Amino acid sequence: MTGSAHDFSELERLLNASVDGELSDADEASLQALLRDDAAARRRYLQFMQLHAELHWDHGADASLLVTPEHQSPGISHFDGNATQRVGGWMIPAVAIGVVAAAWLMTVGWFTFDGGGEHRSQTAPMIARLEMTQGTVSFRAAGGEQVALSRRGQDLTAGALLVEGETSAAQWRFLDGTLITASGDAEISFDDVGQKVIRARQGMLTAEVQPQLTSAPLIVETPTARVEVLGTVFTLAADPDTTRINVAEGRVRLKRLVDGETVEVSQQQSCIVSLDARSDLSPEVSVEPQIGWQHHFTEPPPARWKGVWQAPEGNLPARVRAVACLVGRKHEADDTPIVHYGITARRVDEMNLGSLPTNGVLRVRLRMEQPAKLHIMLGLNRADGGFGGNFEVKLPHDAGTPQPDGWRELVVPLADFQPVVPRKPDMPSAARPYLILITTYGDDAGLEVCELAIESVETSW
Repeated sequence: MTGSAHDFSELERLLNASVDGELSDADEASLQALLRDDAAARRRYLQFMQLHAELHWDHGADASLLVTPEHQSPGISHFDGNATQRVGGWMIPAVAIGVVAAAWLMTVGWFTFDGGGEHRSQTAPMIARLEMTQGTVSFRAAGGEQVALSRRGQDLTAGALLVEGETSAAQWRFLDGTLITASGDAEISFDDVGQKVIRARQGMLTAEVQPQLTSAPLIVETPTARVEVLGTVFTLAADPDTTRINVAEGRVRLKRLVDGETVEVSQQQSCIVSLDARSDLSPEVSVEPQIGWQHHFTEPPPARWKGVWQAPEGNLPARVRAVACLVGRKHEADDTPIVHYGITARRVDEMNLGSLPTNGVLRVRLRMEQPAKLHIMLGLNRADGGFGGNFEVKLPHDAGTPQPDGWRELVVPLADFQPVVPRKPDMPSAARPYLILITTYGDDAGLEVCELAIESVETSW
């Protein structure tokens, strides 16, 4: 390497020689000098160690073993049949990773060295700023401990975010203005060493990406897919088996890790990626959501909804019964979980929750075995695809109108919902719900819901 913080060819040659046992004395001295004198080289290697040690996923690795070398491109988390890992262009035998990492940490660690041999502590560079947290959000920088996040404007280094609970969310902005929001139970890591890399093991991401260099697109990796982004607005939902992406503006390049097949997903298109290489990877045109939405639980709800489905019996209609939902943690020594009992409706492949009408209401037909206060939350995207905020309303146990059959009809104007984060703006017009959550506080009150709708005031059931 000739002093450039962005030319890693010599570093790659030396590392390959080291793990192959072919490092000469002169090369060993060059490698030690390079890591000692070049902060960018150290950050690049630290990034590799963090990602391999902390965020290596069985599903992604197993799927990638099926990718043949001709389908692979320089990047992260691709494997060939000889268990050799390609990381930023380096081919490193997996059995040697731990040895090299440990030896390098012992000789370099988190220090820089001056000409006299003294060392001083080095602070990891800030790459993003925290915009918002809601609920329980924690962060772990490379080599650090998991710490709770709550202070807006907090500087963030490369690291891993854990968003716990149905109602939790985190939002951060990279230095170029790119805005990322993670919501729901999400496990996310991110870094930026001249190129932004985000890894989502699970959870929902909404990204508003500023223009990126063609040579350094923003990368999003999940257990099943790799997404390259030059500048766009999109929403991505990931779990260990499936990735779904909806592009609102611009376009992205989507790669299925199981076989290396690649497709472009353009504005107003969506695509689903799984571990099944036989499934169709063709993008579909996103259907403009209808205004309003209504659902009767005549059949079991989609898998990602929460609630135990109850078939109709006697005079009772089909319905869902509340289940325990993690909504956060108490920031104490034992991090006691905060549990409510509720049901969720989510925007998923099988179900679109529509868009909010002007002068709209949320209608719920429910019953409870015991009186309990209600908490209802709407998670929204803006009409342009960006994150629209989370909004909530809290109601007394006797809210709504009792019905002769023992159920209660609850009608809540959308105007009554308030931002969960007070400084956030009001509910955006024509917003599109991605989550409806209805819970009771504390113990299980036997909450059941048989009808759920978002509609205009003029609409009647």
